[in-house]
Amino acid sequence: MATKSRVEVTLPTTAATLGAVAMVAQQVGGKAARDALFLSNYPATALPRAMVAAAALSLLGVLVTSRALSRFGPFRIVPIVFVASGALFIGEYFLIQMMPHIGVVSLYLHAAVFGAIVISGFWSVVNEKFDPHTAKHVIGRIAAGATLGGVLGGVAAERVASMTRPEVMLFVLGGLNFVAAAAVSRIGAPKTRRTEVNEAPLAFEVFAKMPYLRNLALVVTFVAMTSALIDYTFKAEAAAAIESGERLMRFFAAFYTVTGVLTFLLQTSFTKPALKRLGLAGTIATLPIVVLAAGTLGATFTRLWTVLLLRGVESILSNSLFRSGYELLYTPVAPANKRPTKALIDVGCDRLGDVMGAGLILLLLAIMPKGIHPVLLGVAVGGAALALVFALRLHRGYIAQLAESLKSGAVELDENEVLDATTKAALAETAVAVDRDKLLKEIAKLRSASDDTTLAGADSVRSEAARSTIRPADADHLLADVRDLLSGNLDRITRVLDKRPVDERLVPQILPLLAQDASVRPARRALRDIAPQVVGQLIDALLNPATPFITRRRLPGVIEACDGQRAATGLFAALADDRFEVRYRAGQALSHLCERDHEIHFHKAEVFACAERELDVNEKVWEDYRAIEEEAEDISPLLDDVLRDRMHRSLQHVFTILSLSLDRDVLQLSLRALFSDDPALRGTALEYLENVLVPSIRRRLWPRLGEARIEAKNPRSHDQIIDDLFKSSDSMQIDVTKLRKSLPTS
Repeated sequence: MATKSRVEVTLPTTAATLGAVAMVAQQVGGKAARDALFLSNYPATALPRAMVAAAALSLLGVLVTSRALSRFGPFRIVPIVFVASGALFIGEYFLIQMMPHIGVVSLYLHAAVFGAIVISGFWSVVNEKFDPHTAKHVIGRIAAGATLGGVLGGVAAERVASMTRPEVMLFVLGGLNFVAAAAVSRIGAPKTRRTEVNEAPLAFEVFAKMPYLRNLALVVTFVAMTSALIDYTFKAEAAAAIESGERLMRFFAAFYTVTGVLTFLLQTSFTKPALKRLGLAGTIATLPIVVLAAGTLGATFTRLWTVLLLRGVESILSNSLFRSGYELLYTPVAPANKRPTKALIDVGCDRLGDVMGAGLILLLLAIMPKGIHPVLLGVAVGGAALALVFALRLHRGYIAQLAESLKSGAVELDENEVLDATTKAALAETAVAVDRDKLLKEIAKLRSASDDTTLAGADSVRSEAARSTIRPADADHLLADVRDLLSGNLDRITRVLDKRPVDERLVPQILPLLAQDASVRPARRALRDIAPQVVGQLIDALLNPATPFITRRRLPGVIEACDGQRAATGLFAALADDRFEVRYRAGQALSHLCERDHEIHFHKAEVFACAERELDVNEKVWEDYRAIEEEAEDISPLLDDVLRDRMHRSLQHVFTILSLSLDRDVLQLSLRALFSDDPALRGTALEYLENVLVPSIRRRLWPRLGEARIEAKNPRSHDQIIDDLFKSSDSMQIDVTKLRKSLPTS
């Protein structure tokens, strides 16, 4: 199974890497040929008009392709676009031979329009194919392939220019597009259930409801505007210094080759550490930060070498750190929202930034025909500052999208994949794939019906004076009730416990009845009725090691009837108990209490410390299970069930603790997703956890998540298992020696 899973990931990754190599090779080679041919036939001052025309056509093209991507999916449309682009390159070679000026303009517009669309579409295929967690691991390899393609494209352009005419490069570009089309078609369609989009919403409707995508669009717009200003200044300085078309193409080819090599080195060496240490938003923010510094230098000392340096670092970071982080930001966005908007952001906002940049260039050329390059670089620095502001907002939005993808997606779960009995019962009730709202409603309904009676509050609390004075008649009744409770006669005990409410002074006599199966139900019901008035006594009994284990195990369900921080604090203290079953029950009760009372709060540091302690305590149990499993092939079914059950509930308990300071609904869905057969759902859950958990918890928890998918075979409830095996035991800790002695001998 593991081998099959690796193959399922490796084949699409290899195809995507090869596609990235061919795609970026034709992109870089196309830029070198386009720039050299255009500047050989037109002056540099014609570039802003060409940029505006290309941007207008790109916006028209993206409106068409975004609807096609939404309806049919990028994995069907993108290979077709690659084939069309390749055919156009070959056709433009012949057009340039007949009508050079028209052919060069056609090439410029074609490269600008199709280049952005195929790159956006290619990455859409990638981030729909892989879930957020898997994408983080494979994106580096694919992006490295892209940077390698940049190197190959630059080298190919330089070699073609040195041996023949620049336009011959168009045949090479056509072939590379055909290779990219074949590779992308091998990536395959995404396997998630949530990919099919029957009625795609309009892009503007999605933008209106998703601030996250709006911030992403603003980042792309200002980055593109900054890039356009820098790129124009760079090309104008180069055209002024180099006049020959062949020399210009070799210069641009050498520039793209060197930046491609540096991009490859940066991509392979620093992308993963940057994503790990800086996060996605921090990794993206490196581009505007570096442009701020290098742009200030270029604006102060505008020379060919300073502009070359600025354009180089901008190109290197755009195609390495920025691209890797940027594409990952889309992975948690639902396909219904991603498909109509991604192309608009990738291409439309990019071209909008180009138009803004070109408009500023034309305006400044009209105002001051000479000496505008330092001013343009100063404006570029301002654009980088705006891009930085919006980039820093993306981290919170990314986590929110991960949570939303878990909350809002229809989740199909098999009964064997869930851990808690409540969810199993909910699934039995619905008998179909359930969405989040329906599932949570069923859970709430089951919880409210789990007790024999509703949680009735006690009558008004008697005054302190009334408590301190016991009349003779009251004393007789009280003593009679005490005798009945201590009699051992179930009828007499039940008669006292059925009084509503029971006298609060009888709590010390009622508590031992929780340990007896015959009287536990009426005792529990009576204590829950008066729990808010006697919460201090209940907590004291829970935290007292001298209280019988079975009583302490059942007390959290009583304290759960209380509201307020006092009861919650007592239950939280029980999370440090030596006995796992007490900790587990206290955690469940505390979780229910917090769901009901949103005013309860705990410091995040305390919650994380408690989760770390639980993981450390349970480490011995995990090791014991592995040791027994390795040493004995024929484990007693009963012991095997106990250990498996303990492993499952240990993990569930850790998630319950974490839900005290993190989003409870999302954590519950994440836990169920980890036991799902849907790899995209598991990957989304892992990615969410990786972003919200502190490193110390991740280090302890991550190894356990791999072992957590062991299927529990025992049809009995865990209460029955615990009652059968540990009624008379003094410790919930598993004694390996005793377990091994009880194994069947061969």
